[in-house]
Amino acid sequence: APPCPSKPEVPPQTAEEQPQPARVLSAGEAARFREFLRRRKETELALMLHRLISDLTSVSDRAALRAGVESAVRMGAFGVLVTPDKLPLVRKLLQESGKSGQPAAQTSAQLGAGVPRLFALIGGTGETLPAVKKYEARKAVRLGAEALVLLPSVMLLHGGAVQAAKREWRPVLRAAGKRGVFVALTDPSLNGEETLSGVRAANKAGAAGVVVRGEVAIVSAAFREACPVCTQGVGSAEELSLLCKAGAGYAFTAQAECLAGELRQLTKESGG
Repeated sequence: APPCPSKPEVPPQTAEEQPQPARVLSAGEAARFREFLRRRKETELALMLHRLISDLTSVSDRAALRAGVESAVRMGAFGVLVTPDKLPLVRKLLQESGKSGQPAAQTSAQLGAGVPRLFALIGGTGETLPAVKKYEARKAVRLGAEALVLLPSVMLLHGGAVQAAKREWRPVLRAAGKRGVFVALTDPSLNGEETLSGVRAANKAGAAGVVVRGEVAIVSAAFREACPVCTQGVGSAEELSLLCKAGAGYAFTAQAECLAGELRQLTKESGG
């Protein structure tokens, strides 16, 4: 009968390899660890809130505009979006809020956020004449807009006239100067391929980025085109998290205060 194979010899464990007994934290160490977790949760919350751009384009009442601006400053939002005619008032409100020294604004500043950026929505219905869009861009820059969101001609995108679309956008890009221009491709009539054609065209035309619908598949596809992506139409904090993971840098929303409340509640429930 063949000899039985001998068991391989296991070298003895060194002192470093031997399992170490669990170490119990002292009361002071446990307190410091809890404080570390709390601060980390606060930072994560602030960073997520800083992805929000409060859409105030449908707000016309002065008191409501003030409340919207103060809310954006309080939460540390990245920016506010308004129509060109509201720029002087909102710019003044932002300056006043930045000087008020609110505690939340200071927390935002610690992350390099500062006062929310001022975005202007131009383009009318999207089918406005290119000359009018160029005039609106110049006016918005003159009134203090730090970035522009351009509503393009959806008809051109539907027809596949990408070159014509780029010719429409370039005068606006030139009029904006150093201000970034984001092309809004959020019209619900645009299908996925038309949206991606618009993303590619915006990229080649030299736009700062695009704004697309709040759908994970569209955001992910636009992000793969190596184009800075913002999203619109976020319905919940969970949806915001998914869209950011898909590649969205910022989210335009008219429900910024509700989203901020949801995010704070989630942080609180997770032990923050």
